Amino acid sequence: MSDLANPKHELFCRNYAVFASGARAARTAGYAYRTAKWQAMRLLKRPDIQARLAERRAEIAREYSLDAAVLLCKLEAVFIQAYEDRDHKAAARVVEAQARVAGILKGRTPSIPPLLALFGGNESAAEHLAALSEAVKPAVSRQIANENVQKGDKG
Repeated sequence: MSDLANPKHELFCRNYAVFASGARAARTAGYAYRTAKWQAMRLLKRPDIQARLAERRAEIAREYSLDAAVLLCKLEAVFIQAYEDRDHKAAARVVEAQARVAGILKGRTPSIPPLLALFGGNESAAEHLAALSEAVKPAVSRQIANENVQKGDKG
């Protein structure tokens, strides 16, 4: 799909994908200030608008290299640094973020202090965090492989 036939709709999609505010996107697209919120709700229900928004978000993600493989690599670097600094709370948060990006975790998860308490202090927490990181790696590898297949890469 390319640009929408209606220029106002296209401008709405471009702005909504960036700002995630329906009223703001509608006003920027040229809809009246008083009716912008209503127009946004109306537009967001349309299948063509929803499809264009998904396409635009994917374009933005590609432009800013926000695919899962890149995010997972960046998170791994943060995990390693946090682990080396013995910042176990930060390392646990990174593992949680990695699991979310890889699609392993969905919804709310336990907060980090109870998670660390389960591990019985910093030393055992470090061991458990390393084990959690190792447990996430297969899913990370699968995610990267799936994305490479979708992009047409063979390696």
